[in-house]
Amino acid sequence: MIPFLQKKTTACGLDLGTSWLKMVCLRNAKQGIRLERMGQMALPFQSKGDSKAIGNAVKTLHASMGFKDKVVISSLRGHEIIVKHMQLPLAKDMCAVVEKEAREQIPFDLTDLYLDFHVINPAEKKAKKAEVMVVATKKKVVMNLEATLELGGLALSMVDVDAFALSNCFEFNYPEQTDPVYLLDIGANQGILGIYEPHRPFYFRELGFGGKEITQTLGRQLDIHLNEAEALKRKGPQGLPENQRQHAARAVKDVCRNWCREIQRMEQFFQTSTTISAMPKKLCISGGGSLLSGVIPLFAEELEMEVSPLDPWRKILVDSNQSDTQYIKACSSQFVVPTGLALRGCL
Repeated sequence: MIPFLQKKTTACGLDLGTSWLKMVCLRNAKQGIRLERMGQMALPFQSKGDSKAIGNAVKTLHASMGFKDKVVISSLRGHEIIVKHMQLPLAKDMCAVVEKEAREQIPFDLTDLYLDFHVINPAEKKAKKAEVMVVATKKKVVMNLEATLELGGLALSMVDVDAFALSNCFEFNYPEQTDPVYLLDIGANQGILGIYEPHRPFYFRELGFGGKEITQTLGRQLDIHLNEAEALKRKGPQGLPENQRQHAARAVKDVCRNWCREIQRMEQFFQTSTTISAMPKKLCISGGGSLLSGVIPLFAEELEMEVSPLDPWRKILVDSNQSDTQYIKACSSQFVVPTGLALRGCL
C-alpha cells in the first residue's frame, strides 16, 4: 500500500503544479514548527508531460533554495487519483475488507494500483460499520512521479493528494475552527473546493477553472500577447489608459462571477452527497487566483458568505531576521498545498 496518510520524518513539500513549482521546507523547533525555506519557479512553457524539463526545473529550484535535504513529499491530483467514501463493516483485518469492496467499486485491476484507506471514527463505540475513505492511484503514475524527481536529484518519501494537503494546512493553522468551512484553492488550470470539518472526512471536488482563464480573457479582450496579459493580471490594470482599465476590470469580474456560479453548483452537490453537520457559512481561499485584486469582496457579495484568505503560516514560526517577511506575506496564499505537504513530516 502507498502511504498516503502515514507520517514520515521528511519536512519538505514539493507541489508540482501545471505552471509553477513550489517548495516549502519546515523544521521542528523548541518553540514550534519553523519555516526553513520556501521558493517557487515557473515551469518552462509547454513542459506538461515532459519529465526531463520538469526534472531539470526541480533541480534548479532545489539548488536555488540551498536546502540539503533531498527527500520530499509530493502529491497527485485530478484524474491521477480515485477517492471513494464507503460504508464498511469494522473488522480486525480492515485491509481485506477494503480490498474486497474496492474490487467492486474501483474499475481497475487492484494489482495495478496503490491503495490506502482511513477509517473515520464511528459515531458510536460499538458501531458495526464506519465510513471509510479509500484512495487509489495507478502504480504507473507514482513510478512516473518518482522518475521525474530522480531527474531532479530528489527522492520521494510519501505521496499525498493536493486536496488533503489543503485540508491539512488549514487544520494545523486554524485549530479554533469548529464549524464547517469551505476551502477553495485556485491554481493555474483548476481549482479545489472542499468542506473542512474537524474529525470528519474532507469532501472535495476539483473545479475546471483557474488563473489562466483570467490571462486568456485579458489577452483576448485587450488584444495583447499572453505574456503581457499574465503580467497585467499580476500587477493590476493601473498602468492602462482609463478605457482599457475599465474594460479589463469588467472582463475579470465577469470571469470571477462565472467561478462563483460554479462554486454554487458544487454547494448543491455537497448538500446532497455529504454527511457534514451543517453547510458552511465561510469560505477560505488560497492559490495564485486568490491574489487577484478585488476577488475576495466579489466572492463575498456573489456567494453571500464570509470570505477570507487562508494563511498557511499562521501558526508557523517565520524568522524575520532571515526572511523577507513582506514578500512571504504577499505570496503566502500560493504556498498552501506545499506547506500542507511539508506538515506531514512534522506532525
